[in-house]
Amino acid sequence: MNVIRHMRIHKFKKKNLGYILVAKSTAIILLISIGIIYLTGNTGAYFNDNSTTTGTFTAGFWETVKEAWDKSSLNFLNENHDQVVAACGPTAIGTILKNTGENMQGQTEYYVFYKENGNPMQGEQVGEGIIHPIEHNQTGTIQFEVSEAGNYKFKALQRPGHGNKEDERHVLWSETITLNCEQPAGTEEKNDESESLKEESTSESNQADSDSETESQQEAENTEQSEEANVESDSSKEEQAIDNNNPESSDSGNSGGE
Repeated sequence: MNVIRHMRIHKFKKKNLGYILVAKSTAIILLISIGIIYLTGNTGAYFNDNSTTTGTFTAGFWETVKEAWDKSSLNFLNENHDQVVAACGPTAIGTILKNTGENMQGQTEYYVFYKENGNPMQGEQVGEGIIHPIEHNQTGTIQFEVSEAGNYKFKALQRPGHGNKEDERHVLWSETITLNCEQPAGTEEKNDESESLKEESTSESNQADSDSETESQQEAENTEQSEEANVESDSSKEEQAIDNNNPESSDSGNSGGE
């Protein structure tokens, strides 16, 4: 019985050998696939770890720290008195600011506007600069070099928060500064008059110098003539003295009398 059973089992194995090989191959492939998935599963999870949630999301925000107003207040001293600067070419124009509030805790900005004719507030910006801190009731001067003839204005900004207005900067404008390259009427006449006066004074001085030279020459001639006269008188006196002291002349005179 054992022999028969063994032969049947052997016969069964030969008959189903193909199915067995296919099953083993499938099992091996499955094992290899599972191993590969296991080995690469963490890396895949690291790069592709996405999750989906439901609900609402509230974004965070950061509050901007705004600079507190330092209670300063700037004013242009001559804002109602326009200036006229008579010059040609590069010229420095300026204006004066006064701080009627508390001490400025920092600087602020200014801008320069220009228009050839009319209001510079409606013109173009040609420059800018910095206003350094000005103390309480003190003044400061701002200057800017310009070269084109026309009208200029300074635009200054108050310190941030001026008047407790945190969302805007308060603006103030200076007086109008006009750069005039033409000479005022009458200037040429005055220049001509001054030149004629200079010429007259020069001619008078020259005449006085010539008169003084003539007088000095006349005095020199008079001095020379007086010296010559003195010399002649001295010589005549000497001759007379010699004649008086010569006995021959007296004797001859006497003999002639006899």
